[in-house]
Amino acid sequence: MTPMATTYDDAREHRGTLPADLPRKAGATHIGMFFAWCALRGLTSEWHGRLDPDRIERLKRREITGRDYVLDYLDGKLEDEHLTPAGQAFAAAYVASGRYLEDYTRVLAADLESPYHVPDGWEAFDELVPTLDAAHGVEPSASPAAGHAVPAAVAPTPTPAPDAQAARLPEPPVEAVPEPETEVGRGIDDYGM
Repeated sequence: MTPMATTYDDAREHRGTLPADLPRKAGATHIGMFFAWCALRGLTSEWHGRLDPDRIERLKRREITGRDYVLDYLDGKLEDEHLTPAGQAFAAAYVASGRYLEDYTRVLAADLESPYHVPDGWEAFDELVPTLDAAHGVEPSASPAAGHAVPAAVAPTPTPAPDAQAARLPEPPVEAVPEPETEVGRGIDDYGM
């Protein structure tokens, strides 16, 4: 028996709070931006490449937006099978907890009627990248400055040398399982809510 997928966010769950003046797809913009960031940071599962390698590469080349990808290929959902184990841990701590939507709203929708009014596009995404990088624990030098575009073919964030990484990561709690030395820095309370 296959275990049920963990759903971190689903565009359909936002229909009840979606303003009447917006199309339904506006409920997936924030999910798409998070997924696009995961794709550009190497946190998406191999499933995407096996399904159709060109689809995820079109997203990485910015030929489509994250919202387009999520709606067209992921049924409007962000689920565990879409992410690597590190991506799953981050999504569980950041997206499922509501902290991502809080940050998204603060960064992109402070002057808008609602977070659903954020335009779907790479300009808004670029404004959000430093916040996502900081929440995940990526060093600021690896993140573009606010207002500067992330290159269309961003490679996953390089893993620092083990000694540099060890200096950056906090000591894990006694009950925590140590993370592999190859994982890029952690953030938002090291995923422990």
